[in-house]
Amino acid sequence: MLGYLPRKDKHREDVLIAVQKIHSIMDMTLIIYEAPHRIINVLEAIKKAFGNISIVVSSELTKVFEDTKRGKVEEILSYYSKKKPRGEFVLLFSTKELQKSGEGEKFLPPPTNQV
Repeated sequence: MLGYLPRKDKHREDVLIAVQKIHSIMDMTLIIYEAPHRIINVLEAIKKAFGNISIVVSSELTKVFEDTKRGKVEEILSYYSKKKPRGEFVLLFSTKELQKSGEGEKFLPPPTNQV
């Protein structure tokens, strides 16, 4: 569980880089919380870091207007570019898909020959 990602783009990118390094040695489902006014930026950062992966995005959990969307990051971005995001969000995605697809190596530096 990552909770809320940092607000600043660079800090958010650093967290996602660290997650990429960890996912190479273990499968995990990531849980991220986000505010409605930052959800588009976070989805774009996830897409940049991990590619167009499958993701679950839920808002207003346990409330009358609870909403859950499942799909590729691009599909979710398209949906929220047309519909104003409301409520607090929970995002879930698995690193297992990244290992199968080979995506998610965009931020990692080239390997070194250090022993």
